[in-house]
Amino acid sequence: MQFLKSIDSFRYSRDYVLSGAPGYINDLQSLLSVRSDFGLIRFFADCYPNLKVSFDSDGELVSVGTVDRSDSPWRAIVDDQVMGALFDVVDSPEERALVRRAIEGEVFGVFPEDTEDGKSFKVSEFIQLFGAENIWTAISYSESEINAAVNEARLIVETQQRRKLIFSKK
Repeated sequence: MQFLKSIDSFRYSRDYVLSGAPGYINDLQSLLSVRSDFGLIRFFADCYPNLKVSFDSDGELVSVGTVDRSDSPWRAIVDDQVMGALFDVVDSPEERALVRRAIEGEVFGVFPEDTEDGKSFKVSEFIQLFGAENIWTAISYSESEINAAVNEARLIVETQQRRKLIFSKK
């Protein structure tokens, strides 16, 4: 798609950006307007059904996965932002101590699973432990980034359509 964007920004904008991104933006805006943890957990269940957050025994985050990469570039933007947000959450000694307590079974409602890396948590458990503010920020940023791409695409298409009117025979 990057090749098409570089050689024919009009068709890329019209046939690719404007045909898929607005619907995805609507979905993100609906999620952001409600801004409930339940809605967020449902979003993760739909988009990332196998996602787990894994920690070593010291409470250090070692991996976030599995993410089934979508063919959608819009979803890829959200994927990158959300995965980064998950990694950014656990960065203080207090947060690592909370993870260690959860691993040891001392946090109600959190049931870590054994993995190759240590212990993993479902996203719903991760949200229970740390809240969802970083994730909401990542989704909001993604929505803004996709919206900017749509606005740019609309401008390109409108400009091209005005050119056609100027140079068309009357």
